[in-house]
Amino acid sequence: MIKRTKMIVYTDNLRNLRALRPIAHLQYYSKIFHYAIFYVNESDALRIKERLEKSRKITKVEIAPYLGGFEGISQADSC
Repeated sequence: MIKRTKMIVYTDNLRNLRALRPIAHLQYYSKIFHYAIFYVNESDALRIKERLEKSRKITKVEIAPYLGGFEGISQADSC
């Protein structure tokens, strides 16, 4: 299985995010706050982040921290 990681991309105009379609899977975007959440291959995440940060169309790029799985959490703990 290919490991994926979440990448948060901020931009001035959401049309600029269309260029990311071939390299990332769009999960969510906000029209009001001008950001989008993409999933990319974990092995390519740093390379893609560096490439996006060089672009003038992208304001900011963040790689979401890995929180791990939900092992050891029972339903009693979640209440």
